[in-house]
Order: sequence, then structure tokens, then C-alpha cells
Amino acid sequence: MNSLEIDNAPTSAVPKWIDYALLLTLFINGITLFTTPFEFYIGYFVIIVLIQKYLRVYSFPNTLFWAYLVLLIAGVLSLFTGQNQISQFLKIYLGTFMAYLFYYYILERYEWNVKYLFQLYLKGVWWATIIGLLQFVSYLIDFKYGYDFKYIFNKWGIVPGGFFGLRINSIFGEPTYYATFMAGGAFVALHNLIGGEYYYSKFKSAVILVVYFLTFSGNATTGLFISLALLIFNRGFLKYSFVLIPLGFLAFNYNYETNFEFRDRFDSSLEVFQTENFEIGSTHGSSIILFNNYHVAMKSFQENPLFGGGLGSHPISFEKYSLTKNVGVSGFDWNSQDANSMFLRLVSETGLFGVVLFLWILIKFYVFRKDSKDDYWLISNAILVIILLNFIRQGHYFLHGFPFYVWMYYYNYRQKRNSIETQVDEIDTELNHDIQLNVR
Repeated sequence: MNSLEIDNAPTSAVPKWIDYALLLTLFINGITLFTTPFEFYIGYFVIIVLIQKYLRVYSFPNTLFWAYLVLLIAGVLSLFTGQNQISQFLKIYLGTFMAYLFYYYILERYEWNVKYLFQLYLKGVWWATIIGLLQFVSYLIDFKYGYDFKYIFNKWGIVPGGFFGLRINSIFGEPTYYATFMAGGAFVALHNLIGGEYYYSKFKSAVILVVYFLTFSGNATTGLFISLALLIFNRGFLKYSFVLIPLGFLAFNYNYETNFEFRDRFDSSLEVFQTENFEIGSTHGSSIILFNNYHVAMKSFQENPLFGGGLGSHPISFEKYSLTKNVGVSGFDWNSQDANSMFLRLVSETGLFGVVLFLWILIKFYVFRKDSKDDYWLISNAILVIILLNFIRQGHYFLHGFPFYVWMYYYNYRQKRNSIETQVDEIDTELNHDIQLNVR
């Protein structure tokens, strides 16, 4: 498809402004309307406006009720045991609850049309890619207003580094967020360049991957490797592994040899997790932060393996167990709120309940290409890359609309099952019709 037209529009027309409002919640996180008592992003305004209407129109999802009832009970118990504070618990509990409820209603408003919503996401990916490309070109020609967007976003910054002196982040607050939440589009682009065809032309797919690479983010490298692995798994190991595995190895080796930031971070992470020791000034700072949050999460898990310390408790656990709290260098507590990884945060705050629940969702509702001749497998795997990258290196529960992707992953599976059942019913109807004709 050479244009960015979206197929499979919902039967009941959804106003275009809701399309754009949804994209704003998914892609724009660099504008905060106020910062105390918490950071209020512009996307939250959209959620508050729309959810009031949807609460009056749609019924409450039972699945969400039971999950959050368990989290409420666990959270209250954590308050009595001293693992959590009521302000922290309420902030995260209500925030995640509202986010998951809002995006559930979004899917209901679009009549569970995951194909339309996924293509809407891909349209947003293309727009963000073009802005990223303009940012890169503007930096090369020293046009400041074309690469420095601080005059638009109040929570956004220039990130130096990479081969050219600038790591692309486009409309995202930092390159890591770009690499994480654009990963679904990168998966589709990679799929197209190795012989597939979905939504983007091959030219647009190439542009998306080039700009994705220009983030010089470790998450981008990880995202591409996960994408390669999933494509090999789905499209046939023997057929594609001879090309994709060497290609992936060469890409990793090239990035490792030429990108000092990536090499230093990769080597430091391996060393600190193998030795469980680090040295301030020698070990890469991000590796120390990740290992420190791992240590804190494990300590919190040991206190309450079943339910963790309760939603919002990781900062309290961080104050108790951090390995860097007595270090006289600032910056090592930057990710004390979100654990630097959603998996670690789930371990810390929800214990086995949260971890097992999420792993069950990822395994149970995964769509394999062999089981789906339609586009459902592609959507499932693209969204899976986004979710896995959040698990690895991003711990905010609802940043850039993360719950949207969880619901999409689930309802994509449901839509695939419904399509199979519909096909079976149609076949049965045709067979019954033929039998009746033969009897006559």
C-alpha cells in the first residue's frame, strides 16, 4: 500500500478528532500542563474528557474489575505492613485503573476494530518518522528550530551522541521512548523489506528503519533483534534464518564496533550482572541504575512474593534497599519511581500475581502466523515487540498509552478467533445447503 489510507473503518463512524486525540495520547508525552502534585501530561486531558462520556455509554468491564480488586486488597495490606504509602498507592492505582479503563472504552468505541486502530497507529509512526527525518537533516544544516523542539515541548530535550552528534527522538521526550513505542512500525517495516507487504511501501519501510536506527538507542537494537527473531519464528526458520541471522549478527557487530555508547552500555551491563559489582565512574551509569533497580525489586519480592509491595511501592523499597543511596553522585535515583523496567516493577510491586498474569496474557493470546492467514499474526507480533521493550527498559505503567497495546494484543486474538468461527459457520452453512440440494 503506497498511501496512508486506513482500511476496515468501524461500522459506526468515529469522528476524526477522536482519531487525532487517540494519537496524541500514544505519541505526545513532551507537554506537561503542571508538575505538582504529579506530572499532568497533555494526553491525560484527553483521557479525562472522553472517559466521562464513555462511562455513561458503556458498561464496566468485569475482567478489569476482578484484576483491580485483587490489586486493591494487596495494596491495602501493603499499607498495613509498611511496604507502601497511601499517597503513592492511590496515585498509581487510580492512574493505571483510569488508563486501562479508558483504552478499553476506546476499543469499544471503535467496535473492537483492531485492524483499523493498528493502521491508525502506523499512520502516527509514519508522521513521527518524517519529523525525525526533518530533525536529522536540520541538525546537519544547523537549522536549530528544525531539530530543537523545546519551544514546543516543555518536557523534551536534545540528546547528543551517535555517529552524527545527535540521537533522533522526534516528538518523543528521549530516543529510548522513540525506540520503544515506534517498534511496532519498525517490525512492519522490517517485515515488508524481507518480502512482506502491509500498509507501508518498501520505500517508506526503509525510511522508517533508517530513522529508527538514528536514535542510536539500545532499545532500538533490541527491538530489531526481537523483530528478527519473531519473523524467523513465524515465517519459517530454515527459509529465512540463513539470511536474517547473519544480517542480524553483522548489524549488531557494526553497532558494537562503531557506537561507543552502545558498546560501553552493553559491556557494563554484562559485567555488572555477572559479577554483581560496579564501580562509580567506570561502570556505565545506566547499567548501574538497571542493576540497582533489579536488586531493589528482588528485595521487595522477598518481602512479599505473592503480591509484592503494592502498586506505587517501588520508590519506598528503593529508599530502603538501594545500593547507591549513600553514593555522593547524583543521578542514580532517576528511575526510582518506575524501576527502569516494567518487568522489574511488576516483580517489585505486584509479585507473582502481576508477573504471572502478564506472562499468561502474552503466551495465551499470541497469534502465530501458521494459525492466522490474515493480518492478525502481524499485528500480534508488532504489538508484542512494543510490550517486550517496555518490560525490558521502561517501567511507567501507562506512558504513551501502554494499556492500549495490551488491550489491542488481547482483542486481536479475540478477533482472530471470531473470524475463524465465522468461516467455520459459513462452511457449515454451505455444506448443509449442498446436502439439502443433493437430497432433493
